[in-house]
Amino acid sequence: MAELLRIEEPAAAPLPPPQWRAFLELGFRPLYLAGALWALVSIALWVFAPQWLAGPLGGVAWHAHEMLWGFVATIAVGFLLTAGANWTGMNPLHGPALGALAGLWVLARVGFLLPWQAAFVAAVACELLFFGWAAAALALAVWRTRNHRNAGV
Repeated sequence: MAELLRIEEPAAAPLPPPQWRAFLELGFRPLYLAGALWALVSIALWVFAPQWLAGPLGGVAWHAHEMLWGFVATIAVGFLLTAGANWTGMNPLHGPALGALAGLWVLARVGFLLPWQAAFVAAVACELLFFGWAAAALALAVWRTRNHRNAGV
């Protein structure tokens, strides 16, 4: 008997390699990952190596600061940058600028761990610049798109 129908699946195309450009396209990607990893690392430091927390912001103050500003607020910034792109139709920060923002966040985390006063001052400056830059980028996106509905955010 003759074969009536023959179906062949097409060959699977090779997947393109991951690119940093895609990772730095929306704020939640680097900041959610960094915040979640930092939550794990900071809890491990707090529980298993509290002697390493000898900086100017040591002990309980360091732990409280890192859980609020190093974790929770970082996740909130990632959310707001991503939501801001949806609200305004304009991505507030992406590419190298978002990478630099994440770099500021990393420098602040490292600076708060180091025992020197100069590292502490640099960490405070990096953290203030991190939050200020993110807020300014979001405000600029709202202003540039004349998105009056979200101006109060």
